[in-house]
Amino acid sequence: MILIKTPNSITYNTNSNTNDLYHCPPEFSTFAQMNSIRSVFVVCCLLAAFAVQSQGRPNTKTPLPTNGLLGNFSPNNQFQGSFQDQDSLFGKQSKQKFPEKKPITDYLIISQDRDTTFVDTTLSVAKQYKFNFRRKDDFEHLAFANSGQTVNYLSMQSGPQSILPMPGFRAKSHQMFQPDEVSYYHVPTPLTEMYFKTAFQQGQSTDVLITANLSPRMNYAIAYRGHRSLGHYQHNLSGVSQLRFSTWYENPNRRYRLRFQMANQKIEQQENGGLDDLSLQNYTDKITEFEDRARLSVKFQNATHFFTGKRYLLEQDYALIMTSDSIPAPALRLGHRIQTDSQRHTFDQESAVEGFGNLAEGYTTPKDRLHYTSTRHDVYALFEQSKWGQIEAYGSALQYGYNNLHTTLDREVNESGIAVGAKLGFSLQDSQLKFHFEQSADDNQLGSFAQLTASFPKIVKVRLQGGFRWETYSPRFTLLNYHSSYASFIWQKSMLKTNRSTLFSSLDIPKLGLLSVSLTTLDNYAYFQQDLEKGSLFANPEQWNETIHLLKARWDNRLSFGVFSLNTNIQFQQVDDNAPIHIPDVLGRSTISYADEWFRKAAFVQIGATVKYYSSFYADAYSPILSDYVVQDAVKIGGEPLFSAFFNAKIQQTRLYFNAENLGAAWNGNNRLAAPDYPYRDFILRFGIVWNFFQ
Repeated sequence: MILIKTPNSITYNTNSNTNDLYHCPPEFSTFAQMNSIRSVFVVCCLLAAFAVQSQGRPNTKTPLPTNGLLGNFSPNNQFQGSFQDQDSLFGKQSKQKFPEKKPITDYLIISQDRDTTFVDTTLSVAKQYKFNFRRKDDFEHLAFANSGQTVNYLSMQSGPQSILPMPGFRAKSHQMFQPDEVSYYHVPTPLTEMYFKTAFQQGQSTDVLITANLSPRMNYAIAYRGHRSLGHYQHNLSGVSQLRFSTWYENPNRRYRLRFQMANQKIEQQENGGLDDLSLQNYTDKITEFEDRARLSVKFQNATHFFTGKRYLLEQDYALIMTSDSIPAPALRLGHRIQTDSQRHTFDQESAVEGFGNLAEGYTTPKDRLHYTSTRHDVYALFEQSKWGQIEAYGSALQYGYNNLHTTLDREVNESGIAVGAKLGFSLQDSQLKFHFEQSADDNQLGSFAQLTASFPKIVKVRLQGGFRWETYSPRFTLLNYHSSYASFIWQKSMLKTNRSTLFSSLDIPKLGLLSVSLTTLDNYAYFQQDLEKGSLFANPEQWNETIHLLKARWDNRLSFGVFSLNTNIQFQQVDDNAPIHIPDVLGRSTISYADEWFRKAAFVQIGATVKYYSSFYADAYSPILSDYVVQDAVKIGGEPLFSAFFNAKIQQTRLYFNAENLGAAWNGNNRLAAPDYPYRDFILRFGIVWNFFQ
């Protein structure tokens, strides 16, 4: 048995001085993180060694199942006939030896919605876009100066993906693994993926995954992301420690199946409030002596934001009815799914600073601690028909809580509710239809939504897709109820639920690319508004009482000319005048690249350059105390292109990356901002590697 212990409470060292970079709860200290990395690495090696001895597969290529409309993969389809007899734990041929080499398409990745793809070891421009801390395309994001720090948004983000009310702290959400980002696997041999990338001084970014099938009907996967970067500016350390685990099992007659996932996440971010006025002027003027960024003064150097989160998801179902086919398949399943989430957000500051105002009565030092919990139970019935699709109906019992741990003056939110929902998937030849809705009671803070998507048959190789989504959700808790140690950050607000409707469509035309358009309307939009009369760090919760319209059109295209290619993304955005949503009108990115095999085809090499542009706009400010974005109307950023270059290579299953970021700053200096008072990152050369092992 492997026991991973995480403390339930946070203690503080009040004797450390303001210059101590490692002043933080013990579980966030750098040495604790490194010890955790070593422990997880040892555990992973032991699990991999065990899996190597317990696994065997025939050298046959398993075709990817389509499973009707959803492109969903149920592990059921893989575990039929003679393949079950070769089960390395339970089968009759468990001692038989098989060839080692397997096709890459046998290494399957299964999402929470049971959509399936396979491991991709290719080298492409799309992979280059995702080679960052988040491992996601950052086209609609603008990174801050340090790796692992927050990002600013260049486009309107989607609404919450849950009907549960959210706690807030949006600046941390992009760093956290959500339930749909923890995958399940089905692999014929143990699979390991190692990601590494250099950071900004005294640190590195790593992400390691190990997965193996203990039998054709049982798999486990364990992954760990460790990140630390000191940064070039004063008091700007970022640290991340995230452990994920997933497993699934299906019994031999395919009636019972189980899935489980766990995510234990810790994030540490030293806060400095951005550059002070004098340093901001020196930075903007590109004064040579301040190219050493440690010489630039910041607003404070004694605050740190901590986040800890633990989430568990367990799903079980049983097939009551099987088909009468020669190989019976489940027709009707009854199941239960439970998900629990616990989050703790802590803003710890050794002494008060003038930029946040005066401390509230009864406080001597700022120390804000907020706790959020949620639990969801779903009981569902799933009817599957291989010829046309599936229908799922479910009922949900939900509970959520939110409270300020550092004070007893605020009321504790502890509410519950019920909801009903359904999913429909329909497929006819090349046409596909999906419908999903959830409806909750109206006397609580739970939301509701309905979404319809459709895909139509290709006409002259042209594919049309479209859909509609309506949702209503409660403003996040930090907008409704916040009680800080600072008097100016205490409020209790009564706000209406936000209503959001989106109509979207896309048209995929060969050679011309993909054109997508969406129209969004928002009612009762809730946000933080900067209060410049008090100072740049002050913010107030507000709600817009008018309807907001947002039009978004995007074009994605790739042109190839032999060994050369041109990848282009252009996005136009239009929002109502005076609306509290500030995004650039134009957002574009273009990459020209060369790709060919070198050294007698021993290596595949990719060389390219990227230019990214976003028009000038009032970017949201960043609030270190709220860990959220604040609407402001004083400082514009953007209007100039960003250049970067890369030299990448693939040798067998290893991808090497050499990146030059913000290339223009190498000869012209850097005075860009990622948010008001927060600099954009300087020119830097970074190296990284992604390495897959299939044994």
